[in-house]
Amino acid sequence: MKKKILSILILFFVLALVGIVGTEVINLIKNKKNSNNETQTTEAQVFTSEDCYTYSDVQYIVSYLTDDEEVKKQLERLVDPLTVSYSINVEYIKNVVSLIGVKTNVYSDVLSDMSDEDLVTKEQFDIIYHNIANTGMIEGLTRHDVFVFNMVSDVDQDGKQYNAISDGHDTYLLDIDIQSEYVNKIIDVYMKNDRIFKVNGYSDTEFVIDNALLLFLENGQCTIMYEGMTKSFLVASESSGTDAIKDIEDKKVVSITITNEGVTGLSEYEDIISARVLSVGDDKLSLEDKGNLKYSEDFKIYNIANAPFCENSKNILKGYKTVEIIKSGDTALAALVTDEMVSTDVRVILCNDSFNSYELPYLQVTSEYAFKVIYPEEEVMVNGGEVVTISCEDYEEGQEITVESAVKDGKLKVLNLNRTCGNPVYFGKLEVNVESEYINVINIVPLEKYLYSVVSSMITADTNEEAIKAMAVCARGYAYSKILDGSFSAYDAHLDDSSLSQLYGDAEELPEAKKAVKDTYGVVPVYDGNVIVPLTFSTSCGVTCTNEDIWGGTAYPYLESNVESLNKETIDLSTEEDFVKFMEDSMGYDTIEKEMPYYRWYVSYTTDEISRAVNSMLEERINMSADNINVIVEDDVVSGSEITDIGEITEIEIAERSTSGVVTKLIIKGTIATVEVTGQTNIRNLITPVNQQIVRQDGKAITGWTSLPSPFYYVEKTEDGFTIFGGGFGHGAGMSLNGANLMAEAGQNYKYILRHYYSYIDFSDIYVFETEDVEE
Repeated sequence: MKKKILSILILFFVLALVGIVGTEVINLIKNKKNSNNETQTTEAQVFTSEDCYTYSDVQYIVSYLTDDEEVKKQLERLVDPLTVSYSINVEYIKNVVSLIGVKTNVYSDVLSDMSDEDLVTKEQFDIIYHNIANTGMIEGLTRHDVFVFNMVSDVDQDGKQYNAISDGHDTYLLDIDIQSEYVNKIIDVYMKNDRIFKVNGYSDTEFVIDNALLLFLENGQCTIMYEGMTKSFLVASESSGTDAIKDIEDKKVVSITITNEGVTGLSEYEDIISARVLSVGDDKLSLEDKGNLKYSEDFKIYNIANAPFCENSKNILKGYKTVEIIKSGDTALAALVTDEMVSTDVRVILCNDSFNSYELPYLQVTSEYAFKVIYPEEEVMVNGGEVVTISCEDYEEGQEITVESAVKDGKLKVLNLNRTCGNPVYFGKLEVNVESEYINVINIVPLEKYLYSVVSSMITADTNEEAIKAMAVCARGYAYSKILDGSFSAYDAHLDDSSLSQLYGDAEELPEAKKAVKDTYGVVPVYDGNVIVPLTFSTSCGVTCTNEDIWGGTAYPYLESNVESLNKETIDLSTEEDFVKFMEDSMGYDTIEKEMPYYRWYVSYTTDEISRAVNSMLEERINMSADNINVIVEDDVVSGSEITDIGEITEIEIAERSTSGVVTKLIIKGTIATVEVTGQTNIRNLITPVNQQIVRQDGKAITGWTSLPSPFYYVEKTEDGFTIFGGGFGHGAGMSLNGANLMAEAGQNYKYILRHYYSYIDFSDIYVFETEDVEE
């Protein structure tokens, strides 16, 4: 029994030794077998695990040697799962080469005088793999030196996560993980169809970054700005083969040569001109008195007027009196912006939190940076983070106080106002006008920067770029038309910050909105040489209407009643029968927004609910617009102040519709009185759905709305009360924001979209003295 136990212990000890020595012992035993001579393997064929690749090491990269799925399976079958951790041998190399169909000369010199069972070193395998890549027979397989400027992780259009590296110009997708230590280094890689699948190590080559902005060169470091990023590199020592790098003035466009030792070369461009940019095309710049320049492939724009940044919109170059152009012959390499953007100031009067008054009791303001307050008798500088309160009680009526940042492009935060995004922040100045018991606050801001906020309020994360441009042009055109028409002149303003004008300061500025504003710098839609009033709304019901349908007055010639399809068919929906038929079945028309949630909706009321809804709003609506509401008792029109309750609702009649189907006159009969209602706001607000569910066509129910989504609706009397069936969201005149986005997703550009919604228009630039069609 003792001998048996001892035998078992010896067996365990041997197995433990095998585990300690690892697979190389097995490899050695395996490779000592040879049909000709069992002792042929020499001492030179005994390797450590660091000398050779295992089958599992190379199985992945070998799969890139073919696109044929059957061949890939055969390559996989070359590896025995039981020996996947063994080192590769000559026989395996020969089988791989045979399967992928390349000539044996890729390995013959490397593996000469070796038997099939001999192990292949890492160095040998790498040479063979490189030889295979160099044959050109493996389609899409290449070897490159790549500079790792930055690493990218994002989501593609299909929602799939991807990783990539960029050299600052080109982007390479990754099929492997790249170590962060490779950033700012040049690496040797294998690619298949421009996807990196293997890193061989560091490269000893150099990489040149053209058209970079030199921020500073000091203390042995070179700091540049490029592709929106700031990068610092060590300056290589002269012993590494570089000439001494001479000092170059900061904020210059340079060409920089980099190796893995650091910066080895730095040179600035000498051919520089200063000019005004007249127009920006897809392939060229037009300069005042200096002709045209085409763009280099790597054209860059740097704004160094304040804190330097990379500008990504070429069109914004028109916004400056002069721009420094770095060029080579007739090619523009880069542009330096050195002064402030030309932009008309717009005066925006700020509303209270309820957006129903401009009367504020006080202003409480702060800023991240230092700011100054100009009082009637003095000017005070305030540190960033401190709060200043300006109350009407402290000043005389007619006095004026101004608050402005001490830093260019610094923003002011108003703490006593609350918007969707929290406390609003503003570019420009805040002008405080003191009245007897309140103050008015006006934000004086460059129009183009005003638009950053307005357009941000109009878009969502998935809004198409061309649709955002269309919205930017509309917002600019609307604001500029209001500057001209004097709508808010009683307040010494051009607009307010509510939806009565355009929502402003209500949303955080989005980079997509800023880019669209810059890409369309100065562009406005014009009709007959005059800036139009480009009205917008959210979603159509399948038709658009005129401004006359909604607000009365004279119809703008560029706003028409059409089916909202690409063909813009005309239609007459003025009769109840035709309107209901269209609402119940508009599929005969290829309307753009037929799949949108608010394309159709309905609201149901019991008789008691609709009676309470109407009576709860009657007095407010009469006070707001008495001329648009007639109260009738026993066939006599009476003063609205005499009747604030018309009793139980017995009938609702659509008395008049416009050609586009907009409800223009509504009659509501009650047991006490009847009301005749006109005006879009009354027609949507009087039957308030605030306590009802608005059910969209996607089945989702919305609650808490004070008005019906649109004036496109009809009413049915039910057993329990009434149901209102409607379509669209918003007034329906001008451009549908959702429709614009759908058109953009279908491939239409912003000018096409705008010409679809606004008939017979052209485009002009508000920052030139003469109205002229901007370059297509």
